[in-house]
Amino acid sequence: MKIYTKTGDNGTTTLFSGEKRQKYDTRINLYGTIDELLAIITIAIEFNPTQKIINDLNKIREKIFQLNADFATLDNIKVNRIVAADVVYLEKLIDEYSNQLPTLKSFIMPGGNKSSVFLNLARTVCRRAERIGFELKEKESINENAMLFLNRLSDYLFVAMRFCCL
Repeated sequence: MKIYTKTGDNGTTTLFSGEKRQKYDTRINLYGTIDELLAIITIAIEFNPTQKIINDLNKIREKIFQLNADFATLDNIKVNRIVAADVVYLEKLIDEYSNQLPTLKSFIMPGGNKSSVFLNLARTVCRRAERIGFELKEKESINENAMLFLNRLSDYLFVAMRFCCL
């Protein structure tokens, strides 16, 4: 199988449904941004000093693949979608990490180690994906749990960034 198909040479790409869209389409932009997020999280894993964060991020990466499939698939097509339990999973991690961190009393300057820097970069890309998701939501129907997951993911990345600096 060749890696290139030449089907995108005219500026279009195909959704799972078979529908063709422009490569700059909001839905394509959304799951392309999430793909970028996944790449940055993978870099953060490579630099991470704690096995706990590595394990959590590996599980989250699997969910991000599912999230991307969710956003890349129109609502009328059956696909394994993000569910409320996935959002709750992130909330539990956020609470677990937060309980071990000092209370924030002001804004913080990101940094501390390579992993925290990449987790912060991932957080900002996640926030961009969320903004694109809300833009898409104004035009098309999308999974509400996927949007909630994206929001909690940016919160998780923030506390993970802080946690890996302990």
